[in-house]
Amino acid sequence: MKFAHLLILASLAAALVTASAHAAVAAVTEKDVLVIARLVSLLEGAPKGHVEIAVLRDGPESIADADGFIAQIGSGKQVGDVTLFAIPVSASELATTNAKVILIPAGVEASYFDAIFSTAQKKQILTISNSDACLVAKRCAIAIKTDPAVNINMSQSVAHATGVSFGSTMRMMVKEMP
Repeated sequence: MKFAHLLILASLAAALVTASAHAAVAAVTEKDVLVIARLVSLLEGAPKGHVEIAVLRDGPESIADADGFIAQIGSGKQVGDVTLFAIPVSASELATTNAKVILIPAGVEASYFDAIFSTAQKKQILTISNSDACLVAKRCAIAIKTDPAVNINMSQSVAHATGVSFGSTMRMMVKEMP
């Protein structure tokens, strides 16, 4: 009888671990896109009108999130003075992008972080992720979470290194990290 209970407990634990892994990457929502648009509008010298966002679509774990962002933005998402346009890119295409923002979806492999940072540094591009991994690695300027509440973390060192700066309104909305 004890063996049967152990098997049941082991099965439940395995199911919980699998469910947690799938739940770690939440579905991309319109709220995510609205937060990104707001962040773009708070840049010093913020772009107006047509703003291209390079959505990194590389690696099997990031494709669902990348496609979610692309679908939410659709053929253009207007928010205030900005109309966002999603441009899917692979890591090898980053260096040639003319986008004002690089969006790093959850699940992008850490091996791409240096290329992301290098491009952002050379072209002074804002980098935003919906995962903390890139921010913790100090290769992305901003990480956002929108569920259950909006939470924005910013790496001061990455923002400075990539020439990205925000006004005082932004600083009140974010948790700044060194």
